[in-house]
Amino acid sequence: MKNKLLVSASAVAIMLGSLSVQANTGTVYFYGAVTDATCDLTPVQDGVESDRIDLGTMAPSDLMAPAVNFTIEPKSGGTCDALTGMDAEIDWVFGSNGLGDKGLANTTGSATGVHIGLAYGATAISQNTGVVSLGTVPATGFAPEFTAQMLNTSGDDGNGDPVVNATAGSVKSDVSFAVIYK
Repeated sequence: MKNKLLVSASAVAIMLGSLSVQANTGTVYFYGAVTDATCDLTPVQDGVESDRIDLGTMAPSDLMAPAVNFTIEPKSGGTCDALTGMDAEIDWVFGSNGLGDKGLANTTGSATGVHIGLAYGATAISQNTGVVSLGTVPATGFAPEFTAQMLNTSGDDGNGDPVVNATAGSVKSDVSFAVIYK
């Protein structure tokens, strides 16, 4: 009887052990910078501080929505005075599925065939962009401006005519940023 109990207990332990081996895994990204001075920054759209940028709407047949502008600037009441004259760079930190060669994927929205284009001036931000220079921090008014817009992930029918792939639904994604001062 003891041997049967021991064998049964061993079998249960092996099954439980194999269940724990099949646990979900993921990736955690850590980022930071070493600098003598810092600045507490926040996204701003239409003069309102918010970590949510409203991209508006577009029809599934549209190739793109109108671009929207937003800045990343010191939080209300804050300044970047200690950084005047320093060079600033921004590094966009995307999750494992967020950034592709066309921009930011619609990772949590229900629409298909659409992504978010993100740019700083003429520099499109993608997985190939890396760190983007923001220039020298001015004495006042540090507020680098970016554009974002929904873009149809349309293709080509082989004859040079666009094929629209978007379906109706929500568009949602997120990205982290780190501004580095030198």
